[in-house]
Amino acid sequence: MTPQLLHAEVDTFQVAIIVLAVIFSFLKWLWEQWTGNKLQLPEEPEEPDPTEELRRQLQEQARRRAAAAPQPPPIPAAPPPVPAEPWREVRKAWREIREAAQAQKQQPPPVPAAQRQQSPRPKAAEVPSPPAPAIPATPPAVVQTTPANAMLTSLHSLRHDPAAMRRAIVLGEVLGPPKALQG
Repeated sequence: MTPQLLHAEVDTFQVAIIVLAVIFSFLKWLWEQWTGNKLQLPEEPEEPDPTEELRRQLQEQARRRAAAAPQPPPIPAAPPPVPAEPWREVRKAWREIREAAQAQKQQPPPVPAAQRQQSPRPKAAEVPSPPAPAIPATPPAVVQTTPANAMLTSLHSLRHDPAAMRRAIVLGEVLGPPKALQG
């Protein structure tokens, strides 16, 4: 390499800027060291601040109170017992539904308002008729409610019982269609 090629590749202006930047950063570092040392030199032992002492005492009292606080009871490690008969709940729910439906069927039918207003009037000249054969007194025939209607009323009555509602939801999940087939 010839010196002319070296001279042509180096820009003296860029070199001067770099040298000046290094010199200024060195001077800045010296200035920071000198001012920083001046600030740290007069380290005289200061008297403890009364608020600092009070804060330290309060922290110590809080630590003592936290250490003396009663510990919560340990969490039991054993899981809750699993019922031996899982279908017992299902049978109980069905029994309750059946009893509710039977109780609803056994209720006497409502008496129409027209029959309530008519009161039997005794006739003065009524001739006693021969006694009729003994027929058990049965209430007038009532239109039977459909099983779906009875089921709806029993479900409406179960709506107010949270335990029965939980059982119904579990039964729906267990006995219903799989999730993949639900619409």
